[in-house]
Amino acid sequence: MTVIVMVANLFGVDMFAKIQNLVAFLLVGSMVVMGIIGALGLGTGQVVSQPASMSTNFADIVSTTAVAFWLFIGAEYVIPISKDVKNAKRNVPLGMMIGLVLICLVQAIMVLGFHNYTPWAKLTESAAPHLLYGQNLLGGAGKYWMTMVAALAVISTQNSTVSGLSNICQGMAKRKVPFFGVIFVSVTILIFAFISDSSSSAISFLILVGSVFWMISYILAHIDVLILRKRVPNAPRSFKVPLGKILPLIGILGTTYMILNISTDPAERLAIWGVTGIAFLILGIYSFFWIKYKMRMPVFKSVPMEEVMAMENDLYYVIRKEKGIWR
Repeated sequence: MTVIVMVANLFGVDMFAKIQNLVAFLLVGSMVVMGIIGALGLGTGQVVSQPASMSTNFADIVSTTAVAFWLFIGAEYVIPISKDVKNAKRNVPLGMMIGLVLICLVQAIMVLGFHNYTPWAKLTESAAPHLLYGQNLLGGAGKYWMTMVAALAVISTQNSTVSGLSNICQGMAKRKVPFFGVIFVSVTILIFAFISDSSSSAISFLILVGSVFWMISYILAHIDVLILRKRVPNAPRSFKVPLGKILPLIGILGTTYMILNISTDPAERLAIWGVTGIAFLILGIYSFFWIKYKMRMPVFKSVPMEEVMAMENDLYYVIRKEKGIWR
């Protein structure tokens, strides 16, 4: 499946969009239907009588937000391809917001279905809780249906990941397709799949490590917004975060709290922080040498807004190479 997604993305953004539209429609539609069936108690399985929540302890709830966090990541993947979107200034932010709200509603309906057909104790013990729900809801048919939903979710995630991350490598593009990024991201996905070796505990650990990594990148994005608001408050922008500093500060505090409570197991928590820290250290060292010796730019000095905007034009790099500035 990873190879198929990789090859499809090599044909450009149109193929990515066709795959994503079809998969998203089938995925969201299936989840809504299965969620409503469960929430209304219309399944063929036995309805379970249990408390509305698995836990009311705030510490338990916060420790699971890192997993819930994964339901909402990736909305920003549309930004690298926004240049190919009609009326991007309006449609990109609007699409991101609608997508996040829709995901929240769909998952909330699914939780109600889980409550009616899946015992909380068995849910926490299961390596594949979504399949357990499908089995309990509609028997064998529900299990196969939920398997299809899971496959669609993976296709959607990989398709957006491969397209979004590879477009960040647009400077390596050939024939308007960032082929190097598409192949690199796809191979990386295969490597992590091999490392996990189908182990649910290994997959869970990698998910939590990825969560912390992603959370830190979001914190940095919030900090960027605050800095730019201070330094260049009147700079042109496609979208302005509402409520001034309030939302970025809430985002920073909330995300930091999730990182500090990423796991209830102290040993696992330290391991997650350690792996994430090593990854950022490697990336930091690489970035230092790339900026200083490849780009020939000062590492710890801010770049003027005019030059940042000029970087959006391919001629910027052509001129730098011609002048011998870019190696």
